[in-house]
Amino acid sequence: MTIRIAREEDIPGDGSGLLGGLLFTARHPAYHVRWLVVAEQARGTGTGRALVADAMRRFVTGPGTVEVVTFGAGHPGASASGARAFYERLGFTPAETPASGLEGGPARSTARSSAEPQGMGEGARWA
Repeated sequence: MTIRIAREEDIPGDGSGLLGGLLFTARHPAYHVRWLVVAEQARGTGTGRALVADAMRRFVTGPGTVEVVTFGAGHPGASASGARAFYERLGFTPAETPASGLEGGPARSTARSSAEPQGMGEGARWA
């Protein structure tokens, strides 16, 4: 598992220091965004996009699938977190829904994107 952090010197921000972090698992041909967090003051600045792009550039070694689990559409946190919209902007699309949610709520949806070593991938889909 790889841990990446974004600091002020990595990505311009308001000088507050730590901007975000990412846990990424790379086992070709399946790659997983396990956890992504961006400080409230850094949201909308490209920090999250930069963390995901950096992990994919460094650790995706060939065509495959990048997956991330987000709240299912019926979960109260689905729209509040903005995660689904964020990953859609990166080219992820809905995939299969797990049988049950990890937090006891509605099941979450797994996002998938076809991955190429140098980018976010094309032809991404939520299946």
